[in-house]
Amino acid sequence: MKLAPAPATLLFTGAAAAALLAHHLVSLAILAAVLLVVCLHAPVSRRKIYLFGALTTGLGIFLVSPLLAVVGSDVLWAGPHVPVLGRLDVTTEELELAALSGLRVIAVALAFAAYALLVDHDRLVAAARFAPRSA
Repeated sequence: MKLAPAPATLLFTGAAAAALLAHHLVSLAILAAVLLVVCLHAPVSRRKIYLFGALTTGLGIFLVSPLLAVVGSDVLWAGPHVPVLGRLDVTTEELELAALSGLRVIAVALAFAAYALLVDHDRLVAAARFAPRSA
């Protein structure tokens, strides 16, 4: 997949900014899905590590965040009392915030993965008239 370097860089930067500013799960999930499809156009050997890092980090945030946050009153699960952390409860509000945070991290990581995988950095530097030439 050939991308013009400057517009692609602006597009991926805008996607990362949109992911950081999004407040709705649906829009964030659509953005992450579109970025995942874009990343799937990269060669398999290069994209594995980027996709693994993005998806496992987001999933880890989704799994751990509800146990550490203390938000909301609609308790879905009342867990044990841990001496340092207190009672480990999971509420619907905590799950929503965890999903939002996890998707946000996934979308930002996928935007930067798409940039690293699909933008030809030599052409990007060459497009900047003021930048010195590399080797």
